[in-house]
Amino acid sequence: MGDYRAIATITATLRSMLQDLAQVVVPGAVVQVGPPSPTAVDPSRPTVRIFLYAIAPSPHLRNFSQPYRRSDGSLENVPTLPLRLHYLLSFFGDEGQLSQHLLLGAIATLLESQPVLLSRDLAGVEQASAGQGVNLLGALPEEELDQVRFVLEPLTHEELTRLWTIFSQVPYALSVAYTASIVLLRPSLQQAPTLPILQPHLMVSAAPAPSLDSIEPETLDPSAPRAVRLRGPGLGQPDAVARFGGRETKARTLDRDSLLAEVPAGTPAGLCFVSVAMPAGSPSGNSVVLRLPPRIAGPIRIDRRAGPNGAQIRATVDVEPPCASGQRPALLLNDAANPGASAFRIEGPWLQGDADELQFDLRRVPIGRYLARIELGEVSSRLDADTDSQSPTYQRFTGPLLEVA
Repeated sequence: MGDYRAIATITATLRSMLQDLAQVVVPGAVVQVGPPSPTAVDPSRPTVRIFLYAIAPSPHLRNFSQPYRRSDGSLENVPTLPLRLHYLLSFFGDEGQLSQHLLLGAIATLLESQPVLLSRDLAGVEQASAGQGVNLLGALPEEELDQVRFVLEPLTHEELTRLWTIFSQVPYALSVAYTASIVLLRPSLQQAPTLPILQPHLMVSAAPAPSLDSIEPETLDPSAPRAVRLRGPGLGQPDAVARFGGRETKARTLDRDSLLAEVPAGTPAGLCFVSVAMPAGSPSGNSVVLRLPPRIAGPIRIDRRAGPNGAQIRATVDVEPPCASGQRPALLLNDAANPGASAFRIEGPWLQGDADELQFDLRRVPIGRYLARIELGEVSSRLDADTDSQSPTYQRFTGPLLEVA
């Protein structure tokens, strides 16, 4: 896989291949890189202009390297970006001598019979780049040359017209489009090797891993007891334990197929993966998801201070249970008077540790009173609703409120 220099290497190698051919077909012809521009071309010299006018991700390989980070943020594999490069080849020269037509025919024949880059051209480009102050050595591994193929991209008259409209005041020149794919780019990230096994541990179990079918409730009410019911065939064993993320707690048998377990204190808000093991210390079975909505605790504090780019307005929100490291909370705001009139979503920073206090930048939020919620992934805090039938705000949301003045 190539690094960030791979695109430049492919363009330079294509220029080298076409330059050798152009000199044979039309002596004195040159191949240049850049958009079609008659002012940059010697009218007495036949010229081919190579212009990379667009790139696009490959739809077939777009997600083949995901996910590439572990839950703790460490690198599991290097992310890869598969690209398609769109080139426009334009031909300039003496129409009377048909030099453009000769060059077009020869180049189209070459790219049809030899659609991949040649290793000798790649080696020549790498050596030449060293003398020009541009280091392309090793940017594109030789074993990946056959993956980069040039394919004729037929353009209709309408597509050609749209393409040439981007060249302001440039007369049309004989042109043809080619697509180069697949170009694989990867960042310069080093994947940490897996640690060796310090001590082998053999575990023998007479029974298969327990199967967990469902959890009740699926979303835990912050104001309700923190007990959940776990259901699965044969799950109600006296030695069963429930695991909530990285926390383990003893489960109580309700019947043959269900357990009752308390959500351990300190379990962070958001999505929590729950599994069952029996006995304690043995491998757990499959997981189900428990939603733990955060709760806004106390009034939201507004802090104003002067900054280099003007006044800064920041909201500080206390939440419980705390948010876990690696999560990215968001602040959801709806106009308190008319919740459907205006709404805002403000992303907070990625958390570097467990936090029960979150901060959000309010500089782009207009003056007003807003209903506020905290969102963690697919889980958001609840709004307060007026249940007093005698109140003028009966069956309406009343808080938590954030006021931007």
